[in-house]
Amino acid sequence: MIEDIYMPFFSINNGKLNYLNKFTICELPKEENIQRKILKQYGAILERNINTNKKATKNVLVIEPHPDDFALSAMGYIQNDMNVTVLNIFSCMKIESFTWNGHISINEKEYEDLRLLESKIAIEEILDYNFISLKEKSTKITEKPLKEIQKNIIYNIEKLISEKHLDILMIPMGIGEHQDHILVYNAITNEYSKLNSKVEIIFYPEYPYARCKKSYIDRLNDIKKRFELSEIVTNIENKLEGIVNAISVYKSQHDDINKEQMLAIVREDGRAIATEYGKENISLVYYKIDRRK
Repeated sequence: MIEDIYMPFFSINNGKLNYLNKFTICELPKEENIQRKILKQYGAILERNINTNKKATKNVLVIEPHPDDFALSAMGYIQNDMNVTVLNIFSCMKIESFTWNGHISINEKEYEDLRLLESKIAIEEILDYNFISLKEKSTKITEKPLKEIQKNIIYNIEKLISEKHLDILMIPMGIGEHQDHILVYNAITNEYSKLNSKVEIIFYPEYPYARCKKSYIDRLNDIKKRFELSEIVTNIENKLEGIVNAISVYKSQHDDINKEQMLAIVREDGRAIATEYGKENISLVYYKIDRRK
């Protein structure tokens, strides 16, 4: 069953589509069918696909450093038989990372609330998964000792492994050396041997950083020095619309890209991976730690 969700970030006033009631995106034509198409292109209307027959047999925890990392990078791995929880670490970032900064004035708390709202809509309402945030401040602005943040990450992962009987733990690779991503990667990999040995650990390449091939290969080689990895090439041909649907919620991060443009970008990423691995279908690749070695 498919139902429409109207994004709360948008409003229509005097025939214009506005974002956060502060910035006019475009004027809307009077024809309803054309108007609806435009609203869908800008992410003001998104479709929620409700699968009432879904029977989850695997429990998955995805660790995302920032809101939108799951949608951008990890969704391609998720299957219909998976019950998914997304654990966000850093919800408070420097206001300079708000892509509408030159058009809309909001404070740090409002920005954090907006990003958390986007995640709740994308993950809970659109995808029907579970969303949790530790609400940490980014390492660029925090005054908390980094070791305390790392301890908090591991404590919550261990707690969720026990409570949710996890089968799979997905974590970022740290491509691009973003310090928040690196902290999350180090926190988990430094303690991974202490985690329940039955839990599969899957690395996901972070986009858009993974589009830089040198950064990608350099980081992958560094990880391979520590762990034996198995490649998991996943067909995302039938997931493209769903992935882009979720990404489109994060308007605070993608102010100048409409849904059709984002679809083209994700499709091209998948085609590049398919070509590299000799696959016919659009694909993404993930990496599993072989814990037997």
